[in-house]
Amino acid sequence: MAVATPRRMPASTRRDLILDAAEVVFGGHGYHSATTREVAAQAGVSEALLYQHFAGKRELFEAVAARSMDRLEAMLEEARSTEQPFLAGMRAYFDFVEEHPDLHRVFFRQALQADPAVEGLYDSFIRRLADRFDAEVVVAEGLIGMANQLALWWADARAVPKQEIVERAARMAEAAYNAEVANGSERANR
Repeated sequence: MAVATPRRMPASTRRDLILDAAEVVFGGHGYHSATTREVAAQAGVSEALLYQHFAGKRELFEAVAARSMDRLEAMLEEARSTEQPFLAGMRAYFDFVEEHPDLHRVFFRQALQADPAVEGLYDSFIRRLADRFDAEVVVAEGLIGMANQLALWWADARAVPKQEIVERAARMAEAAYNAEVANGSERANR
């Protein structure tokens, strides 16, 4: 006996379907070249239905970016509880880049270019990471900036095996963090 499928998809499932499609479209075309029409077609829904879930392209992009950053933050949070948090954190970051190369490229390159479409999202992401890891924003910005540049280079060139770049990036991040912590302690003792 065949199981009947429901005629209507739950709104949350449909929203996730649209977000998945938007990730593909934004990742492939970039924010400015992507259209809501393309996202709707990729999701297999009408553009009118897309607008029932999102007010416009910017809100849709912000939702895609927020969902992705939430996933990345969860991966980094999990890495924090390991014996080697810098190594686990870099591995998580590079795994994320490997799983979402186009979206990562669009989001972080546009953030680096001070694109208003993503600049606020990027700044918010950095502040949340700084709060979560009890670091100053400047330290979080520096570590994420380093990881991001290495990840962009690695994703494009693949000139170094992933494990090697992860290990080297982790050593650099840990050394930079420890130097900043020591420097901060010296400033506090003056």
